[in-house]
This record gives sequence, structure tokens and C-alpha cells, in this order.
Amino acid sequence: MKKFVFFLIFIILVAGTVLYFGWVRIPENSYGIFFSTITGYDKNVLETGNFYFRWQKLIPKNSKTYIINNVFRKRDITVSGILPSGNIYSQVMQGNPDFSYSVSTTVTYSISKDLIVEKGSIELFDLNQTTGIDNFFIETDKSIQSLLKNYIETSFLANIEGTQNNANIDLNILSQEKLKEKLIPKMSGIIISDLAVINSSFPDINLYRVAAKQYMEVLADKKKILLEAELKTASRDAELAKKFETLQKYGELLNKYPILLDYFMINPNGDILKESEKLR
Repeated sequence: MKKFVFFLIFIILVAGTVLYFGWVRIPENSYGIFFSTITGYDKNVLETGNFYFRWQKLIPKNSKTYIINNVFRKRDITVSGILPSGNIYSQVMQGNPDFSYSVSTTVTYSISKDLIVEKGSIELFDLNQTTGIDNFFIETDKSIQSLLKNYIETSFLANIEGTQNNANIDLNILSQEKLKEKLIPKMSGIIISDLAVINSSFPDINLYRVAAKQYMEVLADKKKILLEAELKTASRDAELAKKFETLQKYGELLNKYPILLDYFMINPNGDILKESEKLR
């Protein structure tokens, strides 16, 4: 009986030792990618709070776990610009009104597990370093800024071209629910916990509409003037071509009948030739 108890304790100790040395620990707010010189990179992303055992760890200096920080970061992202053709429209209005806008937002997000799987081992080392994480957030901020800019301008123009007569943009498009609904599906590779507008400034929609209408009218007038000028030029060219054709005929007649030179000297008005043209 003592031998059995001793053997059982021995088995438990061996099993505990194996589990301990084969246990892959993932720190809080982190992802892990397990690598072994025998099996290569693990396809599964390891997450905090789960127990992972890898037998490869039992072999000394055979494996390594790359830890990638996935803590949420609060980012301040500002989008600003000028409405499409705003600079041009402004020139036709008295006082040159400003058609620029500005929207300040806060976005709290972290790296998603899907992005780690997508990047694989090639970019893993960069994400494992502090500078790599910082660069990831900087580039992601730019992507979010571009999506916000496109969404705001598209929504703004849709408001302008709509039938409503509101003097200001429909601020509902900047609500947290609307932003999440429109933007989050387009933001791959990150997990967003919060997205909100903290400040916004937009030009007067009606003024922009009036400026756009006036510009189109000025453009239409210019096109009309150019068309009339082209018609006059075409008419003048046709007249010159007709005169040139007449001169060519006179030249052919003079080559064929040189005696007509004497006639012109006697009768400079060329009455006979004029009569012959009428008869034709």
C-alpha cells in the first residue's frame, strides 16, 4: 500500500512538473504566439485567461512565446477639410465665405486577434516591440481619419442634395450609434470599445447651396459665350473659304484664258465674270 501511495505521489509530482514546464503563460491584456523549432509557429492565437499546454516547452531552448500587447488605447482623431469645390464656389460669393469643416473625435481601440492571425510570423516581431505597437496605432489612426473624412463629406453632400431645408447639417450622422454603425464594419484588424464626437464645426449648408448654384450659372454663361464665339469663328471661316474658292476659279480662268487680263484692265469691275457666276 505504501508503495502504491509513493508511486501515486511520484506520478502526481511528475505530472505537475510536466504541466508546469509545459504551461504557456499569457499576461493580462496580451495575445501570444507560440513558436517551436520543431513545429514552427502555432496557428492559434493564445489569449489571456486560458490554460495552454505545449509539449515542445519541455525541451530546453526549443520554444518561445511572443507576447503582443492588446491593451485598449484612447486616441484623439481630428478630421478637417473643405467641402468639394468649396474654394471655387467661395470665389463667386461676396466676402468669399469659408466652406471648411472640422470634427474632433475620440476612438478607443486595441489590436484584434484576427489581425495577429492575418499578419502571421513575418510582422510578429514588430508588433512584439513597443515601437511596432506605436507604429501600428499611428497607421490605424490615419486609416480611421480617412474613413471618417469620407463618411462626413459623403453624408454632408447627401444632406445638401436632399430635399430638407435645414440650415445646418443633420447632427444625427455624428452620433455614437451612427458612427459605429457606418464605420466599425469597415475597420478591420481592431476592436473598438468607444467612438464619439467631442467637437464639430460645419459651414452653412444653404450658403454652400447658393454658392454652388451661382457658380453653375456663371459656368453656363461662359459656355454660352464660348459657343457664340465658336459659331462666329466658324461663320467667318466659311466666308473666307468661299472667297478663296472664288479666287481659285478666277485663277483657273486666267490661266486658261490669259486674254482676260486685258479685259480686266479695260473693265476692272469684271461685269462679265459676275454675270457668268450668276448664270451658274
